Amino acid sequence: MDLLAASAHHTYGERVTMLDHALQAAALAAADDAGDEMVLACLLHDLGHLLARAGEWGLPSHAEVGARALQSLLSPGIVEPIRAHVRAKQYRVAVEPAYCDALSLASQMSLAEQGGPLSAEAAGAFAASPFAAEALQLRSYDDAGKVHGLTIPPLEAYRHLIDAALTPARPIDPAWARDACRCAECRDPGNDQHLIDAAALEGWTVVRTDQPRPPDNELTVTVHHCSGERHVCRIPTAPCTDLPIEPWPPAFAIQIRSDSTRWAGQHGDHTEFARQLARRGIALLHDCGTTPGTVLDVANAIGFVRVTSYDALFDVIAEPDPVNLAFTPLGLPAHTDNPYREPCPTVQLLHCLVAAADGGASRFVDGFAAAARLRDDNPAAFETLATTEISFRFHSADVDLRARRPLIELDTEGAVRAISVNNRSMEPLPADRTGTAAFYTAYRSFTRLLDGDDFAIEITLRPGELVALDNRRVLHGRRAFRSSERRHLQGCYIDIDAIRSTARIAVT
Repeated sequence: MDLLAASAHHTYGERVTMLDHALQAAALAAADDAGDEMVLACLLHDLGHLLARAGEWGLPSHAEVGARALQSLLSPGIVEPIRAHVRAKQYRVAVEPAYCDALSLASQMSLAEQGGPLSAEAAGAFAASPFAAEALQLRSYDDAGKVHGLTIPPLEAYRHLIDAALTPARPIDPAWARDACRCAECRDPGNDQHLIDAAALEGWTVVRTDQPRPPDNELTVTVHHCSGERHVCRIPTAPCTDLPIEPWPPAFAIQIRSDSTRWAGQHGDHTEFARQLARRGIALLHDCGTTPGTVLDVANAIGFVRVTSYDALFDVIAEPDPVNLAFTPLGLPAHTDNPYREPCPTVQLLHCLVAAADGGASRFVDGFAAAARLRDDNPAAFETLATTEISFRFHSADVDLRARRPLIELDTEGAVRAISVNNRSMEPLPADRTGTAAFYTAYRSFTRLLDGDDFAIEITLRPGELVALDNRRVLHGRRAFRSSERRHLQGCYIDIDAIRSTARIAVT
């Protein structure tokens, strides 16, 4: 700002001072909505005259001097047009003979000092350069900004633009801008899928950046390809947030029934059921009746049934010779279903046909909440369970299923994305493995949280009720019941992607 203010005392042969000239050029760019970067390029384009000893017509190399002084402070969209605006004059003189006659005397004199018109080869190279269009645009404002007595905004009106331009910001990668563009040329308007492939992301340079403004509120990035092609990337700035994970409220065992939704048939609206399941990891459906196979009707209405070695539909009843302890009257600790499969089933549905008169209550535990408590109270134990891969295995006469995963799985940002705990199918660590003692200490700390009451609810499913749970977040178990009781649940597995899709559409 001080340098610009000082330019009020210099003219270099023009009818207006350098400051008035810079302010006029900036005002013209602003009136054309040429973008903040072009406005600042116009305002600062002649600073090089003040940074070295200038002659009667200014400093011939002022464009390069100014650009070098600014290039570590400002974006290329400001600096590069400044660097090339003298070349733009030389180019126009070379390709437009009448242009030279329209220049002011001072510009004509400085042109001679700057080397005169470009050669045909140099003109071709300039025209192909990434910032040629911006330099020519700056040149037009430069030529027009020499009107004596014109009323224009003062220098102080541009302080906020300079301040914003000096604020440190990560440079925009041109390949990212091209990939993020949502215009109809880059994304199919109907399905939002890419219309360009990875090879089309190479060879670009960012030449202009326009920050979001109402009403579109989209980032606009102009990129130049080495082939000469230009593209304006239109990038939405609204954050692409996913569904929030809701903690279970107090007295959730009571609330889950009050929040339960009614089975509306295969063609009904099950949006609220899907929303609760996606956000809380568990949801209850009532009035499903007690017709065998209904759980498959529900599953097919809200998702896609996954067939396993237990078939598409399985009956949870006490059997005389069970293939799995789930098919007994024994109590079961909270566990993840089928962690020995790859991938592990994501959603389990259980439909109550017959309830036990005594015992058999279902227990559900928010594994994410328990893991969060472990991370707060015992970070070392949490780290051990998140970094130690465990083998899970289920084998019978017909199958031998195996998978390896940590008990607590994290995403790349360190957030918990899955819990896998099942003492019935967990294989022991190798005897000679380093850290075995630390793992089992951490494992016991975690299971104590899972077995406690802080993150658990217990409900006895009534005939006609159906519960769905996110098998990667919510662990489930049950109380024992007498072997003489005829408790009968039917279950199946579906994938959670359809559930989350329904829930996302509901909030958009």
